[in-house]
Amino acid sequence: APDIASRTASARAQPLQLSRREVALRELFLRRAGRVVTKAEIERAIYAFDDEVSANTIEVLVHRLRRRLSDAGSGVALETLRGIGYVMRDAAA
Repeated sequence: APDIASRTASARAQPLQLSRREVALRELFLRRAGRVVTKAEIERAIYAFDDEVSANTIEVLVHRLRRRLSDAGSGVALETLRGIGYVMRDAAA
């Protein structure tokens, strides 16, 4: 479970050290598990109105979270749907 104050979470009893934005992204994916989350939705949910978000900022953030979840054996996968967004699924599926 995520701990916002310490920016930690766990996956299968493995501690995850996540940045503030990685925690926010993980929570967004958990709330929308199995449903598509677009880059625009991620940008609105995680970044402030005046934050500069480059073309690949979200891709890099998703990549980092994907790697951390995979390294921890979380059992979930962040699937990229080109031109649409991302979806969190059970890694076994």
